[in-house]
Amino acid sequence: MIRDYSDFLPLRARNAGRHSDFNPLQALGWQPFFAQQISVEDLSVTPPVRIVEVHRNGLHALGDGIDTILPPRADVTLGDWLMLDPLRPRSSRVLERTSLIKRPAPGTDWQEQLIAANIDTAFIVTSCNQDFKVARLERYAALTFEAGITPVIVVTKTDLLTDSQSYIDSARTVSDMIDVVALYARGDAPRTKLTSWCRPGKTVAFLGSSGVGKSTLANALL
Repeated sequence: MIRDYSDFLPLRARNAGRHSDFNPLQALGWQPFFAQQISVEDLSVTPPVRIVEVHRNGLHALGDGIDTILPPRADVTLGDWLMLDPLRPRSSRVLERTSLIKRPAPGTDWQEQLIAANIDTAFIVTSCNQDFKVARLERYAALTFEAGITPVIVVTKTDLLTDSQSYIDSARTVSDMIDVVALYARGDAPRTKLTSWCRPGKTVAFLGSSGVGKSTLANALL
């Protein structure tokens, strides 16, 4: 079946609206940045797909009417966009990334391990208890800035204290380039306070230690 991919090209991209206004690729995070790297001929032969899960035995990829498992590749990571070659999936082209989180791979050969790509915003999550450490927030902030991602510090469990302002003030010392949001993750605050970074077609990630409320925030936003 031949698909009409004209809506996915830069001149036809729609930049605003409800989720229902977006075509399947835009809902997955497709942006003009990626469309500018391809041609109509590319689209007709090798449709774009996004890697949504990475496992040892394969890469879960989604696209417009596509839900498939691709062979694992060291040069492909979570969030990548590929131009799927149905006949030679290992040869599918990886599109240039808007952002990339990586780290040194285990061992001594100085290779890099790719963690996630094409993230727009990273919520650096901490809580108003013993987990809160400015040094840890600084490390996460440095990681996101290096990766080309917009960081937002989210201070959770504000309901545990009568006065959480000292935690908020300390979080703001990390960088004057980072927004700090304080909230109670189980209420309506995630939806009201984080919505500006969670627009349709945008990709967000959650960074933070165990137990700070990342899953609760993700579930609330979903």
